[in-house]
Amino acid sequence: MAKLDEGKHDVELCLLVIGGASDVFEQALPLTDGVLMLKELASWRPSLRVHCFGRDPFSDAGEAKRLSALFAEVDALVLTDAPEKGRHYASSVIEQVERAIHLGKPGIPTAVFGGQALADEWVTLSSNKPLYVGEPIADNAMQVVKALLRATLRTTVRPPPVT
Repeated sequence: MAKLDEGKHDVELCLLVIGGASDVFEQALPLTDGVLMLKELASWRPSLRVHCFGRDPFSDAGEAKRLSALFAEVDALVLTDAPEKGRHYASSVIEQVERAIHLGKPGIPTAVFGGQALADEWVTLSSNKPLYVGEPIADNAMQVVKALLRATLRTTVRPPPVT
């Protein structure tokens, strides 16, 4: 859930990145302490706190606990996939993520930093079409961010009502 500071006009969004190419995605962004600072928008200063997890975060108790704690806060989701052996997405992980997201935030803005097969599996499980599907290369990371921000900020930062 977005953290808003209405006095300072700061908004911090929570992005979960899960899968075998999470490291490629993370390294492609100019993060400072896990945060991507964005340009001012309608007098708001948005930022994106990026939480990355590998191919199977549920296989490690500590990572599973960290991920589970973030499901309540998540504003957007990136599922990643790498074609190399051992980095390809795991269907069981995608199913667990979908179940956890569906309970609290059905229809969450999602992007796929990977192949069409992962996107198709996500649609089948969630009935939620990814806003972006692209190969897991560094040049596509910012396109993922832009696609997710358009949807996420539209519902988070609204102009004040006209009175």
